[in-house]
Amino acid sequence: MGTLKGEIAFRFGSDYPHTDGLAEPVTFTESLTSFDQDGVRKIMHDNAHGLFSPRAAR
Repeated sequence: MGTLKGEIAFRFGSDYPHTDGLAEPVTFTESLTSFDQDGVRKIMHDNAHGLFSPRAAR
């Protein structure tokens, strides 16, 4: 997956407590074996933070 798109293209989301969500969302990182620690951090936090954070005025 990462070799096709790169970690910048993915964001993690959890819909817990709904049935399609994970009770322990951090366990999703166990399935990200093709990514290094930096890639996992981007998927689990940085990409969404960059998308939803207000940008500073220029």
